[in-house]
Amino acid sequence: MYKYMYSFLVICFSLSIISCDNEPLEGDFGEAGNDVEDPNENATFEVNLDETLYVGEDITAILDEDGLLISGRNGNQEFSITIAEPATGNYELSNSSENIFVTYTANRNVSQPFYTATSGELTITNYNEEIGLISGNFEGILSEFVGLAEDIEMTNGILDEIRFVEVTEVEVPGNGEPGDGEEGPGDGEGGGEDGEE
Repeated sequence: MYKYMYSFLVICFSLSIISCDNEPLEGDFGEAGNDVEDPNENATFEVNLDETLYVGEDITAILDEDGLLISGRNGNQEFSITIAEPATGNYELSNSSENIFVTYTANRNVSQPFYTATSGELTITNYNEEIGLISGNFEGILSEFVGLAEDIEMTNGILDEIRFVEVTEVEVPGNGEPGDGEEGPGDGEGGGEDGEE
């Protein structure tokens, strides 16, 4: 009896595999399913550089253990502001500041002058770490890093409704690095070459 039942189950299973079609999945899996929304699509990052308006078209902002980095790119140009301890208030811009660093590069792809803020002020009018949002304004002077090019005057700098994400470092326990206090593979008892403990 079991012999017939086993044969019957094998036949049913074989028929179910043979009768399967390669049917397409149902649902909307087109281009719209791959779209990622830009959180800074409606944000503003702009400044007049010697009377020429610079508009950051690709705006990114990341908060990590080193501070908040806000970057506005336009083609090969990049303007960035790094704030070590962001909060609402006024910040003095200088090339010796440890709390804030402002840079501008006219062309990231070729050897071009690299500018840093040597004087001026940044005012953060809104900073909300809970929802990841910053706004403010700035002005001052950008000087070429080695001092070979003319200074650039920054006026009417605006950061408006820029969203940032917080990135935290993940500690991986037990990676087995010597001296890290963690045991990795082969670091425990009996790990000697001759098997002695």
